[in-house]
Amino acid sequence: MWRKIIQVCTIILVSCSVLFLSALEAQEGEEDLLYQQLMGKLENLIPGESIEVKIGTEKEKYKVGDPFEVRFLASKDCYVVLMDISSAQKDTYGDITILLPNSKFPDNKIEAGRVYSTLFDFGMNMTVAPPYGLEVINLFCSTEKVELFEADYEKESFYKIQHNDEGRLKALSDRLD
Repeated sequence: MWRKIIQVCTIILVSCSVLFLSALEAQEGEEDLLYQQLMGKLENLIPGESIEVKIGTEKEKYKVGDPFEVRFLASKDCYVVLMDISSAQKDTYGDITILLPNSKFPDNKIEAGRVYSTLFDFGMNMTVAPPYGLEVINLFCSTEKVELFEADYEKESFYKIQHNDEGRLKALSDRLD
């Protein structure tokens, strides 16, 4: 059923982010530098070895209009942050959307050994949409609740960071420090 299960500890955080960054190196500017610094921090996060996490999708490549679902599990009860870095549009960087937690599921605690689905457990009926390119999904987990951002779920369903939103880019970058 699932063609590829990926160890998030090294592959997702390092290789996908590297591929994403290499396509963006040609851009310049202040917010571009801030965005690149944030992507560098995400790429260089050193995962701990206390929680084993597996994450996967049904296919390796998708076409526009295809349904998209992420499944994941962790070896310990933990809090998760599921982050989507969208494909870059022409002359811009991709936006960052925090899929979990969100307005419907602000408590992002999951149970050990249980497979979670963005579709079936969290009701995210997602389909692949333009622009074309590499979409990066990162999963962060911790046995303690970590606040990477301050969302107001009464105003927004998902916490989103536009590629040129200096305030939110800097806030996430500072919290990663």
